[in-house]
Amino acid sequence: MMLMPFVSPYFGAGEFSPADISGYAQHFDATALTGLSDGDAVAAWVDMASGNNATQATAGERPTYKTAIQNGLPVVRFDGGDRMAHTYANGGKAVTIFAVVKVNSAGNSAFRGIYSTAGNTSVNETMLLANMTTNDKWGTFGGSTTTNRPANTDIKDSAFHILTLSRSSGGGGDFYLDGAGDGAFADAQGQPGHIGGTSISSQFLTGDVAEIIVYSNQLSSDDRASVTDYLSAKWGIA
Repeated sequence: MMLMPFVSPYFGAGEFSPADISGYAQHFDATALTGLSDGDAVAAWVDMASGNNATQATAGERPTYKTAIQNGLPVVRFDGGDRMAHTYANGGKAVTIFAVVKVNSAGNSAFRGIYSTAGNTSVNETMLLANMTTNDKWGTFGGSTTTNRPANTDIKDSAFHILTLSRSSGGGGDFYLDGAGDGAFADAQGQPGHIGGTSISSQFLTGDVAEIIVYSNQLSSDDRASVTDYLSAKWGIA
């Protein structure tokens, strides 16, 4: 099956597009999925930036396409037994990850992956994750809950949020929740190239993923705000 590039209807002439910002590396948007009806399994999710599409060959591990969930728009729903794999790798370098996600209060009693870049070792990847066993926060993988999930807000509130991880080339960086600073981390590692899980089956996500945008650099505050404003307006997140 050939996956064709998709041009989002949200990128009108003269309007902001995430592609306008340098370093645009990967982009998954539930509104870009075509040919699916409510409740259909998602076997492939097109990467609108670079063609590193996310796929799932195993029928029993495919997430579900759900219509009219947030701000009248569709999402990709993960039930704790689903995940998708992709091949975008940033080699443990600087990266900025945005994820519009709702983490369910049930079914996430342990570490669960939302998104991770791909790589050959954990130190060459960067992961965004949710709901650690110890404190029900969100953050990244590696180190300890003190260094990598320091003061983050509990996001098990049945609401959609914009989670942003901004990593420097040195490994450390900052978290932002709906555009506001939400702690810092000393280092970021990951699990190879997944959406909605990790390479470990007990770490699959229970929740909805609406959009993921990845940049191969640490965005400036102005560029980060532009992407956040775009996502906030599109998905109805204050």
